Amino acid sequence: MRPFNLSEQYRHECEVRLLCRMRLQSRKSSEVSAYLELVGKRRGEEAKGKLNGDFVQQFSMGNVGKCGVWLEAKNVLA
Repeated sequence: MRPFNLSEQYRHECEVRLLCRMRLQSRKSSEVSAYLELVGKRRGEEAKGKLNGDFVQQFSMGNVGKCGVWLEAKNVLA
């Protein structure tokens, strides 16, 4: 678990975890899509794109939205 921090980065990570939980609980991607559309309208397409990109990455690596969990991609180049 990462240490608690009120930074913008930590807020972003919390929001990504929220999307992971939403996706698991609803079993529908439409709720996540609707949330991302609202982000796009309120904070702009750049914020929406970053949030969506990090959500896709975290969800595909197995993040289920547990508090404080942020998975780091492993460098597979050897």
